[in-house]
Order: sequence, then C-alpha cells, then structure tokens
Amino acid sequence: MAPSTPHGSTEVGVTGRGLPTPLLSCYACAPATGTEPGFGWYTATYLAEAGLNVHVLTRPGNRPAIEASHRDRQGNLNVTFYYVDLPLLFRPLRETTGLHYLLWQLAALRVARGLTRRVPIDVVHHLTYGSVQGGSLLWALNRPFVFGPAGGGQTAPPLARRYFGRAWRTERLRTLLSRLVVLSPLHRLMARGTAVMCATNRQTADLLTRLGAKRVRMVLDSGLPDDLIAGQVPARGGDTLNVLWVGRLLKRKALRLALESVAALEVPVHLTVVGDGPDGALLDGWIEELGLQGKVSALGRIPWLDVMNLYREQDVFLFTSLRDSFGSQLLEAAAQGLPIVCLDHQGAGDVLPAEAAFKVPLRTEATLATDVAAALRRFAELGLPAREQMGRAALTFARQHTWAAKAAGYLQLYQEIRVP
Repeated sequence: MAPSTPHGSTEVGVTGRGLPTPLLSCYACAPATGTEPGFGWYTATYLAEAGLNVHVLTRPGNRPAIEASHRDRQGNLNVTFYYVDLPLLFRPLRETTGLHYLLWQLAALRVARGLTRRVPIDVVHHLTYGSVQGGSLLWALNRPFVFGPAGGGQTAPPLARRYFGRAWRTERLRTLLSRLVVLSPLHRLMARGTAVMCATNRQTADLLTRLGAKRVRMVLDSGLPDDLIAGQVPARGGDTLNVLWVGRLLKRKALRLALESVAALEVPVHLTVVGDGPDGALLDGWIEELGLQGKVSALGRIPWLDVMNLYREQDVFLFTSLRDSFGSQLLEAAAQGLPIVCLDHQGAGDVLPAEAAFKVPLRTEATLATDVAAALRRFAELGLPAREQMGRAALTFARQHTWAAKAAGYLQLYQEIRVP
C-alpha cells in the first residue's frame, strides 16, 4: 500500500517498462459491476494485466470496494488509485448531481497537475462518465488525451413521446441542450485538445465531429471478462416463450413498451423484469391494465452475477430503451448466447449483428408496440436450431468485446499517440 496522498491512494504492484503509462479518469469505478463503474474498473485492471503501470483518478466512495478487490488479488496489479474528494464545503452534495460531477472534475484536474509533475504520465484517458455533455477538463494537462468511449449524441425519437408522459418536456429540453453543445466554447476546446475521441454510436460520432474533433473512432464502451462468456449456447426451449427485460425503471427505458408488446402476443409467454426505479410504482397497475397477471415476474434489483445467471435461463432478451448509448445488458445477454429483440436505433442498431438480433424499425407511434410484438412472435416461431444459431452469433459478438481485447485496443491507441 502506498503512503496516503492528500486525497488518498491505493497502489498495487510494480512499474511496467517500455510501455506507455496512462492516467485514467474514472469518476465511476467499482469491481464486479456492469455499466459505468465496471467500465472504469475493468479497463484499469485489464490494462494493468497487459503490463502497463496504470494511474486512476476516482471518488472516495469507490475506495472500500476497490481495496477489498485489491486484497482478493493479493496486490498483483500495477494500478495506483487516487481518491479525489471535493473541498469540504461541497462534500454534502449528492454524487448523483451534475454539480458534484463538475466540481469533482475541477478537483481531479488539480490533483492530475500535481501528479504529472511527479510521475512520467504518457497518455491521459477520460473514461467515466462517458458523456459528451459531461465532458472532461484533463485535455488541459499537455499530454496526449483520449476521450471516451462516450455517448450523448443520441436522442429519444418523438414518435415514442407517449412513453415519457409528462417527462417528455424534460426529454425535449435534454435534446435541445444536446444539440446546443456544439456551440459550447469549453466543449470545442476539449475537442480540439483531444488526440482521439471515441464514440459508442453514430449519432455521438457525428456530434464529436461537429464539435471539431481531430480524430473520431467508434469504440463500444461495454465489455466483459473472458470467464463470464459462455462456452456454448445453453439448452433452451419449451412451450412458453421466456422473455427477459433488464434495466432501470425509467421512462426512457420504456418498460411500458415491453409490457404492451408482450400483451399483444398470442403465444404462451412470460416476461421477467429485473431492475428498480421510479416506474416501479406503476408496474402493478400496468400489469393489471394490460391483462398480464401471472405473465410477469418483477424481481427488482438483484446482484449483477445473479443477472448473468438469468440470461442463461431465458429464451430471448428484450431491449426497449428509447435513448441509450448502447446498453451493457445487450453484451451481457449476448455473452450467454441469448438472442435479442431490440429497437433498430442508436448503439443497439449500430453495433449488434443482424444474425444475433431482430431489430425493430421505428415506423410510427401507432405501430411501435405491435412491431416489437411482431418481432417477438417471429422469434417464437423459430425452431430450436434457428434459435441456437442466433445464440452462437451472439456469443461470437460477445467474444469480440472482452475487456482483454479492449485493453489491447487501448494499448495500441496509446502507442499511436504517445509522444516519442
């Protein structure tokens, strides 16, 4: 364990030689999780496993989980974590607020400036949060800077406004602000000061280009450890179509659309819902309204590894998100050989192979739910060999997006932009 800095640090291992030394900005960073905390943690640790001496800026709230994992690994990785806190006056701010994130970035820049005077950092890489709107200030460190992979260019389609209800006004405001970000001097400075900007979908790549990015690369933010990818497609099949939906119960995730689609099916079906959130209070009413009693199981929020087990037990994964960079659930499902039904837009539409997923075009407001139902019905009518073929295609896709593969890609990128 290294001596504590003013902000605290955890150090593991020894310095790698002959490889670039990166400084990662990971506001979200925690082991054994999906989504952004997992993106930060696994990128850092797999870069270290590739031999790099990795330095990570993160929040103090992540320290207990990080240090517990460090003990489990017996200190075998070349990673040093710096726990950047806000000034005392601002610490009562909730970490979920945008103001906390902005103030943390200012504090992280101050810590990083001191760090780069003591440590020969070759490359700086902002990882989480992966949001164009949130941006980063670390481009100002006078080091080759990588931003992303990030989302933020995607917007909810107006034809799906009814699924937002009164929240549509807020969503429209977000869309407006996203479009105005190209006028932001700070964001344009960031784009011009960045060696490579990575986007998770075409809409975000277009936004980064309009900001003036010198080089934009498409990179999926999600990944998985190799040992969580199934060796083969699990045995599935039965008289009932078992559909799995995983996500936060938010308007933009459109659980209501999933329920309407299942209600329109004329085949035996059961929907399992995993996740919690504000729309959880509406779920029982929706089930009763749509006549889905006995056809829906709501499990709430469960441990991530339990979710991974669920992917193995279901027949098809349904992804109805109306605004998402990609959706780590898609890769998790693919890693268990689970075929997918999703909307044909944003990251899901851009990245998922057609052999592994039925992608539903967004035609009209009136047909959206029935079009999703038609895709589920089409899947239900497939024989087991065709379903297994989709599952194998999903596994092939997942194997292309392991954290080890991503670390190798980042290492190559760092070597390309590293100053000799």
